Amino acid sequence: MAKISKNNIYAIKYLFSQNFTLEQIAAETNLSIDSIQAIVESENLIKTNQQPTAKDLMINKTAVKKNNTVAIMTQEASMMNDHNKTKLSHLQKSPDHIFKPFNK
Repeated sequence: MAKISKNNIYAIKYLFSQNFTLEQIAAETNLSIDSIQAIVESENLIKTNQQPTAKDLMINKTAVKKNNTVAIMTQEASMMNDHNKTKLSHLQKSPDHIFKPFNK
């Protein structure tokens, strides 16, 4: 089986997304139905959404210096941090144990 170029792969994916049958795609691209079916099946794999990792939520390279000595929190990281604080605030019991003279 000959190597299929990227242009052919993109053409196959596009034609399949436009509801062409495998036979019609084979006629357009001059490839076998088996190779077209393999490309179409490899494209239809289920992709799950992943939660962003902490590394993606922090900026650690500056534009000018291009080093990673400083970490900057992005807006998404700040929002996630605030959400976690409010979600876990009922678990913190330290204010009950703090001694306050004169009840102030």
